[in-house]
Amino acid sequence: MNDAQKAKEAAIDQVRDNRPDDYSQVLVFLDELIRDKGKYSRITSEDLIAKMGDRYLTLHEPRVIGAAFRAVRLSGRIYASGYVHGKRKERHAAPVMTWTILRVEP
Repeated sequence: MNDAQKAKEAAIDQVRDNRPDDYSQVLVFLDELIRDKGKYSRITSEDLIAKMGDRYLTLHEPRVIGAAFRAVRLSGRIYASGYVHGKRKERHAAPVMTWTILRVEP
């Protein structure tokens, strides 16, 4: 792992550690999204934000979404499968990572 990757991982850890309530809330919604979509389906952070609805607006630190996706990826439940254009107006069609679900847990 190079210095830039180490810095990125440290930043993600810091966001997660500074907002544990936000992080755990996002993990709950991400688990629900994975169960709803099912194995081999593809999801994005925008799908998660849509699932969260108004709860997304209550997050003090929306970057915990990245930390949640990283945790689920490291557990082997999803893998990165490319990019799509974002659909949210705020994203201005910027690329969004697509994740493929490998394992659904009860």
